Amino acid sequence: MSLSKIEFVPSVLFYTPLECNNPIIIVNLEDIITVDISFSKERRDLFMFEGLSDILVDKIEGLLNSFLNVLKREIGEAYFRIKVAAKKNPYGLGLYVVLTHKLLKLLGLSDDESYEIGVAVDRELFQKEPLRYLLKALRTAVKEKKNIVFREGEPYIEIPFRHKIVVEDYMRLKCEKTIPTLLKEQAIRASIIHLGGYTALSLARCLLTTNECLDIIHEALHILNSMTFLTYNLYPPLKGAYIEDIPGLITLIDVI
Repeated sequence: MSLSKIEFVPSVLFYTPLECNNPIIIVNLEDIITVDISFSKERRDLFMFEGLSDILVDKIEGLLNSFLNVLKREIGEAYFRIKVAAKKNPYGLGLYVVLTHKLLKLLGLSDDESYEIGVAVDRELFQKEPLRYLLKALRTAVKEKKNIVFREGEPYIEIPFRHKIVVEDYMRLKCEKTIPTLLKEQAIRASIIHLGGYTALSLARCLLTTNECLDIIHEALHILNSMTFLTYNLYPPLKGAYIEDIPGLITLIDVI
């Protein structure tokens, strides 16, 4: 089995953790995983993971099985062998998108076709925002192999990213995200959505126009943590920010 290096492994840098169509910033985690995907000679799907956190392996296996169950309703009986070796832990949804995109290309599909089918399967698996928008942003970045600002219904914008994003840790969520009563008030909810949207645009503007944005990135992550605290009741970490990930999982990222 020959492992090939994945050049683009995406992570969310900034988003708004509420149901809204705000800009999402996706950047590359760089050279952290190698992958091999082939047809399995056994009559079952085989997953092999090296160097990944156990908590991520548990979640990614379940999500891959769900994706394959939907896909096989359309393509019929087929079995796959997926092996991943990681130098560092990736963002879980980013890994899922990379693996499923590569799997669809194994079927002879183009990048565009793999993107469209991946989005269609995601739409069935994920019923809630912002995860569906996050996944579409991640799939767009993987298809184009670019750091992007994504907003549903608009052309993406390519951005430079001269810093390094890292996944620091994962945490299991023991309950569903709950929206506090006050956030159900339209005016209050709108003000937080506007805060997230304007922060994303200001961060994107900095990345597009200056070489050094680390302070602005960290300020944006502080704002993201404040929004996450309101929606998940998670106290902010000492550094970095929490990002929604595979359902039941939240990921701590940082930029250095």
